[in-house]
Amino acid sequence: MDAATVSKLEEVAGKLAPQSRQLKYRHLFTSRDFALFEATDDYEAQRKKLEIRREEAVREILSESGVEGVIESARSVGAPVKVGAALGVVGDSAPDHAMLTAFLGPDKSQHFVAGFIRGRLDSKGWEWVDALPIHLWDNPAKVSFTKLPSRRQTWDRAARLLGENVGLFWKEVYANAYQVH
Repeated sequence: MDAATVSKLEEVAGKLAPQSRQLKYRHLFTSRDFALFEATDDYEAQRKKLEIRREEAVREILSESGVEGVIESARSVGAPVKVGAALGVVGDSAPDHAMLTAFLGPDKSQHFVAGFIRGRLDSKGWEWVDALPIHLWDNPAKVSFTKLPSRRQTWDRAARLLGENVGLFWKEVYANAYQVH
């Protein structure tokens, strides 16, 4: 192709490209990660590179339209858990309590908030969990929140937070032997 044709195609492509960052990055939040990998044998390096791309996308969406824009994005993608995980890593911690109580409980955005909690836990540690006023939440919110990785730290917190209602946790929790540490 000659340079003039290429230039014209680039101009048209620029006009057709999504203007909203929410649409621009939508393709990154799929459960088919391998489809976004580059040709290489290093799976772990590709996974990490994709996580970084997702975190950068969420940062841009945050700067363009705030947490509300990220939540809206999560509603329109194939894997909202991945949007939540990226927000958990890059987002400001100030609105955590309000956001979590808005999304926790039955029939809420479970996948998005599960990703968010996991991202926050991975990036901020158990200190973040312990600093939240979880004791003020209702039992369905506590049960949803305590669906953290299958570890002794999770089980101990569930028992402490739910007290005599800890059976609600064990009834709902998905125990994954591969996560136990």
